[in-house]
Amino acid sequence: MSGASVGLLSRGEVPRVVGAVLLLAMLTSCFARIEPAPFDVIICGWFCLSFLVTGFAYHPRIRLPTIGVALFIITTFATLPGTQMSGFNLRFAAVSLYLGVLWFFLTQFILRFGARAKDLLVNGWAISAVAGTAITLLIYFARLPGFDIISRQGRVFGFFKDPNVYSAYLVFPFILCLSRYLRGRNLQKLVWGTALLIITTGLMVCYSRAAWGASFLSIAAYAGIGILSKSRRGSSGKGIFIFAFVMVVAGALLQYLLQYEEIATMFSHRTKIQRYDDDRFLTQLEALRTSFENPLGIGPGVSEMAFTRAVHNLYIRALVENGVIGFLSIGLILGTTLVVSTITAIQRRHLDPRADAAVVAAALWAVTIQSFVIDTVHWRHFWILLALGWWLPVPSPGDGSASTKKNTTSR
Repeated sequence: MSGASVGLLSRGEVPRVVGAVLLLAMLTSCFARIEPAPFDVIICGWFCLSFLVTGFAYHPRIRLPTIGVALFIITTFATLPGTQMSGFNLRFAAVSLYLGVLWFFLTQFILRFGARAKDLLVNGWAISAVAGTAITLLIYFARLPGFDIISRQGRVFGFFKDPNVYSAYLVFPFILCLSRYLRGRNLQKLVWGTALLIITTGLMVCYSRAAWGASFLSIAAYAGIGILSKSRRGSSGKGIFIFAFVMVVAGALLQYLLQYEEIATMFSHRTKIQRYDDDRFLTQLEALRTSFENPLGIGPGVSEMAFTRAVHNLYIRALVENGVIGFLSIGLILGTTLVVSTITAIQRRHLDPRADAAVVAAALWAVTIQSFVIDTVHWRHFWILLALGWWLPVPSPGDGSASTKKNTTSR
């Protein structure tokens, strides 16, 4: 595939075996307790399979974020000699390389196969999140064997290592289920409403303030994109309705969950300022001072050992570990993806009946802001979401209705 225009993007069928392996990888994405996770093993096999079966097709549409990813990887390995070159440092460097390759393969695959590739990722993520969370909640509320495996100190983290990472993984499925519920009919509403209830409950009992905030941010962004979209009349009123609807439902669910004494106690505790909050911000200030003294970066993983606490900030971590160039590379990746995904969601709404582009853009806005209080750079789902941000809805072959609708609604 070649060409610099949208019209040259392929919309061919995804080879069955390639699609099946990618879907399988996404279906295992909720199991991240061990390293490498099942997803990592399967997706590495998918890299080889996809290349052998479909070849590789670079599109100039992703030129800028590709430069950003390349610079991030280069600065990671360029700063490696300045570290102790321990297994710890090498592991962080290898993870950064792997995630960059993951983004690159997924992005070109999405651009090449369009909505079919996007659906494999989105649906696989949603099914895995809902199923994994349903099992987790059953064990948690029924106190079944395995309770100590899926929770610690009152916080649920499912089949992940950490409740903050698990809850962040649920933010995209949360806004996806909400969107599908609002746009579904009859049985679809029942299915997506049930999925939304499961994901929302999971988010609440993780007790992650960052994820709670990201969830509200994603709702606000989703409603805002609906307001800005010019493809439908009355979108402003619909955006306000979405926000109000979610607030009412979340409030009712929270009121019900607070009947459980353990949940009420944990919720009260987690909504207060924590003892480590001051230490966290002091660590970030210390990391900033270190970055000024080492503008080229101190190396991959060093911040985990150099400071009393983790930095808990994507941008400061990139600055202190990868240097100024690494910091700018993260800005280039996130900035271009945010702009493109938001513009796509607004301008191409008439080609996206399920509003998946709006869901992706809303989740991207949420994780971008969330990254000021938590380090997201080594999360698999962060890079998958960045890849989804480059999906471009296009008309079906021979479908003239899309262009007609566009002309009608733009008057």
